[in-house]
Amino acid sequence: MTDGEKYATPGPFILPVAGQDMRKEELIATAFILGILGAGIFLLLHLALYQPAPVNIRNLSNPVYTPKLYGATTSACLPPDIQVQLDTAWANHSTLMAEEFRKELSGGDPTGLYNMQQYTNNLLDQAVTCHNPVRFNQIIALYNISYQFLTVTPQGYDEWICDKTCPDSTNQGKEIALDSLQFLYVVSRSVHIISAIDKPNRTPEMNTFVANFGPLAVESYTRWQPLFLASEELKMDVDLHQINAEYAIGDEDLWLSAGMVELLAANQNDPAIAISDKQRMAMVKYINLTNELVRSRITETNLTDFNGTPVKGIIIDYGELQIDTDNRFACYSGTSFPVPDQLCTAKTGLDISHGRRFVEVFQTLHDNRNITGSEFPDDEFIVLMANELVYGSSNRNTTKPLFTNYFGGMNGWYRVGYDGPGLGYPPYGLTSSVPLGGYGYWASYNGDVGRLMHSLLNLSETHDQFIKKYYPELQTDLGKIEFLPTFARDN
Repeated sequence: MTDGEKYATPGPFILPVAGQDMRKEELIATAFILGILGAGIFLLLHLALYQPAPVNIRNLSNPVYTPKLYGATTSACLPPDIQVQLDTAWANHSTLMAEEFRKELSGGDPTGLYNMQQYTNNLLDQAVTCHNPVRFNQIIALYNISYQFLTVTPQGYDEWICDKTCPDSTNQGKEIALDSLQFLYVVSRSVHIISAIDKPNRTPEMNTFVANFGPLAVESYTRWQPLFLASEELKMDVDLHQINAEYAIGDEDLWLSAGMVELLAANQNDPAIAISDKQRMAMVKYINLTNELVRSRITETNLTDFNGTPVKGIIIDYGELQIDTDNRFACYSGTSFPVPDQLCTAKTGLDISHGRRFVEVFQTLHDNRNITGSEFPDDEFIVLMANELVYGSSNRNTTKPLFTNYFGGMNGWYRVGYDGPGLGYPPYGLTSSVPLGGYGYWASYNGDVGRLMHSLLNLSETHDQFIKKYYPELQTDLGKIEFLPTFARDN
């Protein structure tokens, strides 16, 4: 598949299909007694004290964005009861997360890099938004684990190599670009965050992080740029009437562009994070081409909001993946497991699980437009994407929201047989990707996103069968680590 060798699952779970059991990750939690007591007190007071934070369309941001980790926190950043739930989940699960990360990388399975970005990116953003240097330091200490498992190749590059426990034998002894690129995005974002901190205020973990990962990111992006530049130039020149999944915008394209932007912004704050003029020019060239490619692949849609008012939405690469094998049952929305006679093709947008990249990538490109001098993407672009999510790719139920498997409202089966015979993602099978994938941050651009996320938050605190069927991850520690940070608001 163009968007990577593996699927960005909504969490470490597989939906039960055709008699298959659901797989849940084994949680080995060490309870923090004081944290649990505190959580109980706050939860008892929840109904009396908590009022949902208002969500408003944000104003055009300052074209020069600087992440500020240190600052005065306010209760408006994350409501107290949500903060307690998040702190408890992190206390319960962070040690296990570190152990699993170490185990995967030490065994030569770089999937851990891919997962680490997915599991912690929302938390990283929330730590900055809420000016929480302690939590940020804990996150980069987790990322620091990965550095010792780099391999120096015969060409002299530092790479994470797929080795002994490589999940795909065809990649044995190779670097998996998607895994590395996805992880290096949060690495580069973290370097950017640290670059805005005065050096006397940086912790030892921060200093180690920048010293190790700054040069690694520069080296990696410089090495990858020619290959992906050539690929994107080809994608710019193709006739889109000749539908071919190879020409779709890939995850790697977006992660590379966004990671470069974060790294260039870090260099702008702190020139000690060294990037040569030649490297800078190559990065800017690639970023601008990616922007141009995305802009050339936008399809505008006509929608109505929940009040019946006409609004616009946008879909990226609409129809470009319709012959991808992962989407070969996209227009079959029956409840029974698909059979070959039900093969069908349909124009769709990207599946909403892979689409979670849009949240981080386009926010990075938006907040750092001064790096390239481009006006893209502006606020309106993200507003239109948020409109498409809630008005065009949901069941439009504000109390029990569900999200279709594909942008554009197509809700057929996805990846039938990908994880094994008898397995696949049925209609609404990817719906949990929305709360877990950071889409809640789009509440800053469309208040109805926040409205739907609050409905899911309230349901997640009940025993409602709707949650157990569609969003079981929201009741786990890992799910809370991914979901709850998205309720943070700038203060």
